[in-house]
Amino acid sequence: MLNNGNQSCTFNSYKDLTKLPYNVIMTLINEDNDSSKAFWKLLKYQTVDALEEAELSLAEKKALLYQGNGLSQDCSVFLQPLVGDAVDDCSNVQVRMYRYMTTPSDLYTSRISFQFDILCNDRLSLVYDEDGLLCERTDLIEYYLLNMLNGRDIGVGSSFFEFSRQRDNNCRSTLAINNAKNIYGRSLIMSVLLVGTDREMECC
Repeated sequence: MLNNGNQSCTFNSYKDLTKLPYNVIMTLINEDNDSSKAFWKLLKYQTVDALEEAELSLAEKKALLYQGNGLSQDCSVFLQPLVGDAVDDCSNVQVRMYRYMTTPSDLYTSRISFQFDILCNDRLSLVYDEDGLLCERTDLIEYYLLNMLNGRDIGVGSSFFEFSRQRDNNCRSTLAINNAKNIYGRSLIMSVLLVGTDREMECC
């Protein structure tokens, strides 16, 4: 419920805004398909034949998620843009996911731009894909993210999660180079519409 004291006009409450990162990661964790299996293998296993390794259990997936305690360099998935003690050497593959921008269209509707930073050390950058072709690891991780999330209803907002500039001009995939010379990857921005009101009332 909005606590703005306004009894004559309805506004977006944004009450689901903080649920977005959680819903995204739970979608990725609970998926049981080839894309999900490959995505988690690419995060955990650092060899060029990572996709040939064993599937991760639910417990192994959750162990890769940083939950605010312990050392962050032991994790690969973060619900935040900055990771202090995991930045220096980036000895593991990382996916950082967070809300990049909120753009209101009117009183009720906003476009939420959601960013994924996919980073790795240059020593981990190459991997064989499912066809046995040598490719760049962060490209492959980005592909699996799009394969699972583009067009997905993630339970937040009033539309599907999309990678489309018709929906949001911020949607894009760009090269991301960290301050350290040997760390790089991709920055992927997707979007969802957030519409939320607490009561049915029009502005006068």
